[in-house]
Amino acid sequence: LADDERRLRATGVPAERVAFGQLKGYVDGSLGSRTALLFQPYCDEPGVGAGVPVLDPDTLARRVVDAHRRGHQVGIHAIGDRAAAVALDALE
Repeated sequence: LADDERRLRATGVPAERVAFGQLKGYVDGSLGSRTALLFQPYCDEPGVGAGVPVLDPDTLARRVVDAHRRGHQVGIHAIGDRAAAVALDALE
């Protein structure tokens, strides 16, 4: 977020015209594309694995803390059961 804020300010757009509200992070993808992060591999499509992580847990936790310190709400996209666990850990 800090980098995004710096880039925005460098454009010359007045700060009062732009507001950052909720920040959304992504832990995984979707069930349909088999990218939702699960504890167990997908049983209906052998060889696909157990999903695709978008962010590692430590990076997500750091971003959540940073956003919270800046006064932002945090939303986290977590579809699979393992992704939900990662999201909850980051919010603790």
